[in-house]
Amino acid sequence: RSWARRVFYHTDYGSIHYVYGGDFSTSAPTLAFFHMNPRSTADFEQTIELLHADYSFVAFDYFGQGHSDDDPRSGSNAVDTDFVSAGEFASYAVAIMDSLIVDQFVPIGASSGSGIALNLAALLPQRVASLVLINSIWYYPEVAKNVKKYMNPRSPPLAVNGSHLIDAWKNINGQPTFNGPRGQPTLQDLALQESKTVDVMRSRTTQWQYIMMYLTHNENEKIAQLQALSSRVLVVWGSLFIERYDSFGMRVTDQRSVVEGAIRNKDVLEIDNCAETIGTQNAPALAAAIRQLVDRAQ
Repeated sequence: RSWARRVFYHTDYGSIHYVYGGDFSTSAPTLAFFHMNPRSTADFEQTIELLHADYSFVAFDYFGQGHSDDDPRSGSNAVDTDFVSAGEFASYAVAIMDSLIVDQFVPIGASSGSGIALNLAALLPQRVASLVLINSIWYYPEVAKNVKKYMNPRSPPLAVNGSHLIDAWKNINGQPTFNGPRGQPTLQDLALQESKTVDVMRSRTTQWQYIMMYLTHNENEKIAQLQALSSRVLVVWGSLFIERYDSFGMRVTDQRSVVEGAIRNKDVLEIDNCAETIGTQNAPALAAAIRQLVDRAQ
């Protein structure tokens, strides 16, 4: 995109890819985007396209996803301690934003990205103008146990006949809603599914680890961080995301109430007929809600 610049930030564990744009010297806060797992900066491309003319932005790829390097620690079995945590990645995001001379910012985190967004709010409350959490579940312990089982095997095997590509195409995480006649996909839906499939293949060996990162944050920090938030929070849910995972016995409706109940100062937006592709297929609704939140905070 002509309005975005691609850059790499070097760490001891490889380079983090990020895109940015806009004028960071204005009084408006910078929008900082953290994608769901498994995805990439493409998760918010359509949303950023609707906002970049009025707000500066920066969007990040996690290690082993998008265009970021693989983290050499990612092969460890001791994933909870040896692989990147939400807090560690938040510290890299701060370093990148400091290099861009970002002052006030709005962390926008989808699913796993919400853990990083919350860590930023805990780390720099004086610089977080407001916060956006998208499909940010808090898991009951028994549900968390089932989520861990869901990710076995950790690295899906490559198949000689290419069936692993079909599996990635059908992977439920980030699956778009088909909006054509009789529920058939439009060309836009198929382009989105292709983008999602590429991201799933890129993250074959890291998807399970970012789920573990999310679950570790869920167990140790999430509720306390939600309760401590002083900035206004936009909580966004996709109605099909709730229905889909409720049908799997994951009790999303119940856990949603835990998240919302922990936040004092919030607006809640539920987008109909949307699963996990809020930043892409439902970009106009999300962009409008972000714009309202930011303008209200200024």
